[in-house]
Amino acid sequence: MKRKIERIGLFVKWFFASKTVHSAHSPFLYNFIKDVISNKKKPTHLDDVLNYRKEVLSDKSLIEVEDLGSGGQKQKIYKTNISKHAQNSLKSKAELRFFYNIINYLGVEKIIEFGSSFGVSTMAMSRADSVAKIYTIEGSENIYLYAQNAFKKMNAENIVAINANIDDVVKQKDYFSEKVDMVVIDANHTYDAVVKYTEFVKGLMSENSILILDDIHWSKDMNKAWRKIIEDECFTLSIEMWQMGILFTSTSFSKQNFKYRKLFL
Repeated sequence: MKRKIERIGLFVKWFFASKTVHSAHSPFLYNFIKDVISNKKKPTHLDDVLNYRKEVLSDKSLIEVEDLGSGGQKQKIYKTNISKHAQNSLKSKAELRFFYNIINYLGVEKIIEFGSSFGVSTMAMSRADSVAKIYTIEGSENIYLYAQNAFKKMNAENIVAINANIDDVVKQKDYFSEKVDMVVIDANHTYDAVVKYTEFVKGLMSENSILILDDIHWSKDMNKAWRKIIEDECFTLSIEMWQMGILFTSTSFSKQNFKYRKLFL
């Protein structure tokens, strides 16, 4: 109940501070919102991903899940059915369109995703560009195996799936040796973890990279992390929506946090 009240407060504050696309003054920001975030055109290569999403949501099989970062202090292992778990973790159809659009629009070639879940958003990115290399990390072994099986069935050869605790990954400074174009963080929903992960990926980002943080209004803790990160001089333009935030490192942008009135429903 407390968290629900907190989220309502965060939503009200965000909503009344947010703006429509017509308040976006820079041509890049205006076109990015129009062509990527709010583009409702159905992508031509996303049908099999949407079908896979539907299959996961209807799968009543039991699965043992290792919870390595839901906000608790200790690791939890519990059994649940796949459908129930997916309802809380899968991206909406609108969000999948967004992930497809951003890869297609900006032509990013190397991507790291922290938190694969069942791999639905990973697949959406994969279908946008078969040449783009996607490294996706999932901590729960059984969910990783489920996603890995789907990647193989759907011939997503540009996805490299990794089963690892992200906290262990970020401790190894040389885990990834190449610069990346985009990073998606959708894992441990705590202030310390999100800030730590962001510090790690900053070392992998170039002067024209993108960072996407999911669930930035999930709690006061997550919102606090977002507030800290957007102040970092590494990031120039940031776009704050309800479900997620996007940050750009390009020095061609002026420092700005644009609160865009968008809900991915």
